Amino acid sequence: MSFDWQAFAGSFLNTITADIDEREEQAEKYKEQQEEAAARNASLVADRRMRAQEAASYGKKAMNLGATESQVKAAISSGMTGIKELADKLQEAANSKGIKKLGVDDIEAIVSMPNIPTVNQSLVDMSLQEFAEKTYGANITQKAEIDTDDNLIKQLFGFGDKDRVKKELRETEYSQGLSIADINEMANQAEYRSLMPDATMTFLDIENYTPKLAMEFNADLTEAMSDAVDGDVADAYVKSRVAALGPSASLEERNEERMKARRTLQVKAASKIIEGYADTYAGGGFFDNQLSLKQIKDIMGDAYYNNLLTQYGMIEEEDETEDNIRETKSPSSIDSDDPRGDLTEKEAENKEKEKADTKAKEEKVSATKKKFGKVYYRNDEGEIVDGVPPRPTREFSNLFFGAGMGGDDIESIMKGEMPVPKYLRPSQWDELFGDDYNPDGTIKD
Repeated sequence: MSFDWQAFAGSFLNTITADIDEREEQAEKYKEQQEEAAARNASLVADRRMRAQEAASYGKKAMNLGATESQVKAAISSGMTGIKELADKLQEAANSKGIKKLGVDDIEAIVSMPNIPTVNQSLVDMSLQEFAEKTYGANITQKAEIDTDDNLIKQLFGFGDKDRVKKELRETEYSQGLSIADINEMANQAEYRSLMPDATMTFLDIENYTPKLAMEFNADLTEAMSDAVDGDVADAYVKSRVAALGPSASLEERNEERMKARRTLQVKAASKIIEGYADTYAGGGFFDNQLSLKQIKDIMGDAYYNNLLTQYGMIEEEDETEDNIRETKSPSSIDSDDPRGDLTEKEAENKEKEKADTKAKEEKVSATKKKFGKVYYRNDEGEIVDGVPPRPTREFSNLFFGAGMGGDDIESIMKGEMPVPKYLRPSQWDELFGDDYNPDGTIKD
């Protein structure tokens, strides 16, 4: 029996043709599946790109308000809504202060970013838009390479049809400048992926001093000062101050004392309002409001105003200088290298100088005692002690609950009409007694 070559060839060609048709059909089916997926995913990708664009926009806004690019990228990486919260908080603070751009200290008072990790250079060099797109799954992280076989024989038999379809899907634009492959790959990515996983951001609870609060401060201050001199208690205090002058006081002196007493009551009432607002809104722009500051200065005076700014760190408290701490050298040490060598004459001069210095010191002590002769205070047991109390230390009680003093209070202390307050602030002690007394309450030599 002879071999039927014609039948064999026909059967072989039919098989080959069927295989080619199957590979073409599989490639076409894959293309249709990808096109259908792209149709479903296009809106998802559009939403992600819009979210990334919004994040980049908030980032630029935050940078315009004073934030650094590192802070902005850390905020984007801290959570889905981190950058919006940052921009909103900075804008709120800027509005409350009436400024367009915040300083470094302003931003640190609003937001805490304890972990801004060291990142690789690629993230540093990346634009804000690209950073946001990669974070929100709106950018192809890495396109897979597609190798197509250029062998003509393989192409004739349908090998590589699927790879050619993949390449076509990659290179042909479908929507929004993206190909079908781009859209489907982006849809398969996570909706949000932090590029700086260790970045954290927390907002501090800052009460902002708004223009509306500035108006309330003015109203509260006016009301408190008015109420302070109204009523039986106020009348009794004024009468006691006037009565303390004695029967020999003239009508003019009585009227002046009456005005001073009322002024003392008003200052005390005002200080409570001022310090209440300062304590609540110190970090929120209270000390940036020039109208409120002028009001405080006009009502309370320069000394109180400066002490208030010092207490809340708006101006630095002056340290003790050589003028406050003087080293007294003995006469012999001053002229120990006297080239004349006339020790007897020099000793006589030194002795006279010592006598003069001693007399001057005694006169100074006498004058100080006379000046502060009516000053007194109450010790921890509540007993009255004549003289000046030791300088208070910088403790919580006297820094934050110390009584604010105006000029009338100081005058009353010097006249012995009221004791030195128990919770006197260190800066106020310096103002009253620092020039004449040592910190332990003794008179300076």
